[in-house]
Amino acid sequence: MNKGIYVIMLQIIKSQRLKCRKKEFILREGTYAYVGSGMKDLAGRVKRHLIRRKKKWWHIDYLLEISKVLWVLLLPTDERKEEMLSRELSRVFPSVPGFGSSDLRVKSNLFLIDDEKKLLETIFSILKK
Repeated sequence: MNKGIYVIMLQIIKSQRLKCRKKEFILREGTYAYVGSGMKDLAGRVKRHLIRRKKKWWHIDYLLEISKVLWVLLLPTDERKEEMLSRELSRVFPSVPGFGSSDLRVKSNLFLIDDEKKLLETIFSILKK
């Protein structure tokens, strides 16, 4: 199976403004988790994100230019669980409003993480549903 959702754990070294085409985000120093989906080609979507030189399309493409990837978690599934995971993470962690969620009914797909264990527990609880 090559479809599902993914989480990219990132580190931002210093607080800064991030311009993404028409939007601008204020990101403070810290560790972030980005939630995305690849319902046609999960591995290909993540591989594209991790390539350094590419045409920037999604918010995550801009973010990856100013951050360090700590780890990536691929979660194969036939079900569309990106929105469900982002909604649950927003109950646990602060989010960056409007980041990466324009095609969903959630406020964000980017979360400031202060407890990696709690992040993983939340992710795996969603997969069980």
